[in-house]
Amino acid sequence: MNGVALGMRPRATQTVGARQTGSVLMLALFVCLSCAVLCLSLGYLIRLSGEMKISEEAGRDQVARVTGIFVEARDRSLYRWGEGQEFEFQEAAVTLEGLQPTEQWRMGVQAVCPSSTDGLRKVASQWCSCIIERGLDGMDLPAAALVAELCLAAPGRSAPVLSGEVSGATPVYLSFPELSAVPAEVPVRRLPERWQLDEGARARIKNLSPNCGNVLILEGRPGQLLQVDLPSYDGGGGVGGDADGGEGAGAGSAPQDPVLIVATGGADLALTQKGEVYGVMVVDGGSLMLDDTRLSGAVFVSQNVYMGKTGVLIFDSNILRWATDSSLPRVRLMPGTRAERWLE
Repeated sequence: MNGVALGMRPRATQTVGARQTGSVLMLALFVCLSCAVLCLSLGYLIRLSGEMKISEEAGRDQVARVTGIFVEARDRSLYRWGEGQEFEFQEAAVTLEGLQPTEQWRMGVQAVCPSSTDGLRKVASQWCSCIIERGLDGMDLPAAALVAELCLAAPGRSAPVLSGEVSGATPVYLSFPELSAVPAEVPVRRLPERWQLDEGARARIKNLSPNCGNVLILEGRPGQLLQVDLPSYDGGGGVGGDADGGEGAGAGSAPQDPVLIVATGGADLALTQKGEVYGVMVVDGGSLMLDDTRLSGAVFVSQNVYMGKTGVLIFDSNILRWATDSSLPRVRLMPGTRAERWLE
């Protein structure tokens, strides 16, 4: 039996070896299959991520396109508020119209963006809408009746160049008060440095229409003298929202209908021989001439104010408050009113 047993051992060894070889082949096949599945999965994920990136970029481009349409409609409404408009922008048909008669401070904008393609896929056409709201804002000006380096008058003049509600809360700021023609009883404070608009205020003024209601924006250059033509009366832009000037009157002709005139770029401003004017004068970088003009309001200039023989500034705190609180029209896209819908 020992011989038989010993004779059978090689056969058992061969069977075990065959089984081990088969197991190794199965393991190798399983590993190859796993690698193939892994490669396919990675390839699919890479392709899917690429498509997602393309789709995300297309979606962002569409959102930016709609936002650009709304911004364009907002800017157009600032100059022609209340008027219905139809125009094309970025191949989209845009309609800007007023809402109900009681909604005088709001307008609605609707647009239809046509379908487009990015070379890989087609982007469906889209309808979008938003509401634009109008409001009033003002300039950031000092609480003062007059700000300048010097306030000068013609030689030999005895009449005061400044009167009105000047007080310690709204004094006069001058760089050289001892050389100025301001009456001694008027509270005067020394200006430590030249006054001028900051960059933020200049940017806001630059974005306004040159003639926007009761606001007149004049742009010049150093050494240039700008002549003022008061803007025509358009109604509802003055103190309290109403004016008594009547048809054909000019802005600045009544206390309820003041005017804000801003000269930028370093140019000088001439408001001479205008008679009675109600408003606020702002000259950024230049001087102001007021000869033969009675100005009720306030003055802010970077250099000098020339009163001449008969020019007078009558400080009016109500007009200054109008200039700093509600002289500038503002429009904005109302948050939460944006709506979009795919048409295909």
